[in-house]
Amino acid sequence: MSFSARPGERVGIVGENGAGKSTLLRLIAGMDRPDKGEVVTITDGEVGHLAQAPQLPQDHTVGDPIDRALEGLRRMERRLRALEPTLGDARREVLEEYGELLTGFEVRGGYEVDVRVDKALQALNLAHVGRERRLGELSGGEQARLGLACLIAAAPEVMLLD
Repeated sequence: MSFSARPGERVGIVGENGAGKSTLLRLIAGMDRPDKGEVVTITDGEVGHLAQAPQLPQDHTVGDPIDRALEGLRRMERRLRALEPTLGDARREVLEEYGELLTGFEVRGGYEVDVRVDKALQALNLAHVGRERRLGELSGGEQARLGLACLIAAAPEVMLLD
């Protein structure tokens, strides 16, 4: 099987219960490995996956999955900050690395990420939920919406919604 999706395109996978839709999405996201063959995903950015029923650790806080979702952007930002003091007399490779990181960071909206988190929480009716609150105190619907807010805030290049 093979398929491709262009930037901005939405693709739906339809099938009966148990047909393997969730497994296919986990394979595309790189969460599972195939028994045979290979899965090749070509993308410049990250692939985000939202499970049908997010398995959030009930003893963690609301802020924990948000921090985990933003981990890639935060890592990029730390690397940018580490390279900045060396740019004045940097080698070509360092300048290229910085340029690629900066482009990726800007494309994914790295400078607006905290505002995007707040907007996603507001849009999904979770603005009232404090980040220090335990996940076990949230309803199943609130936990599902929190998972979606985290995915939106992370702004991966590809979003897989199960």
